[in-house]
Amino acid sequence: MTTIFQREFTCPVCGTTFLTEVIGSTNQFDIATDLKPLTAGVPFYPFLVHTCPNCYYSGSEEDFNLQIDETTADRLRAEMEFWRQKLGPIEPAPAHSYMLAAFCALILGKPHHVVGDLFLAASWCADDDSLTEFADHLREEAVEHFKYALETGEAPRAERARICYIIGELLRRLGKDEEARSFFERVKREVVNPAEQEWLIKGAARQLSNPAERFGEFIRGDGLD
Repeated sequence: MTTIFQREFTCPVCGTTFLTEVIGSTNQFDIATDLKPLTAGVPFYPFLVHTCPNCYYSGSEEDFNLQIDETTADRLRAEMEFWRQKLGPIEPAPAHSYMLAAFCALILGKPHHVVGDLFLAASWCADDDSLTEFADHLREEAVEHFKYALETGEAPRAERARICYIIGELLRRLGKDEEARSFFERVKREVVNPAEQEWLIKGAARQLSNPAERFGEFIRGDGLD
């Protein structure tokens, strides 16, 4: 069961203090083949990012503890003002909060695989809210950032197999099966620890032959550790 409580944050961009919901505990029982955590009851991932209600700066709890220089803060304000006008005065939906966090992460200079993970989580939230077209757009954004991380060598060696797998799965869900195949087939070549990354090898093989919705359909026990 997911438990949630409120915490006070102060925005490092505009100085606004506000209450937001954070995770106290959760219980994950499986993982979807697009790496979305599956929990009993309320999913926890929408509560891992937060949006300032004043300037729309968005990110994790850690991002709200950053010391941000004025030049970067000005860039963040300008980018978030565009989205504040576009999305309106209502509190952004979880998918939008993750999307905003991704744009903030780019301005903060975070690696592209981290940005890709934010767009990926945004797609999970969009799916949860039945925003199908938006979810596909977010998958496309995630793919582009993950590809960039691979092509430039920016992605850590230990992350490359996971990144290849998720690119393949996102492309498959976008109906781009042939392009997806090349990334699924690449997973095994990128593995650095076969014992710990066996679940990625099995996942890529399964999604190539008989796609599943969750890893629990073909991996049991602690195979996802």
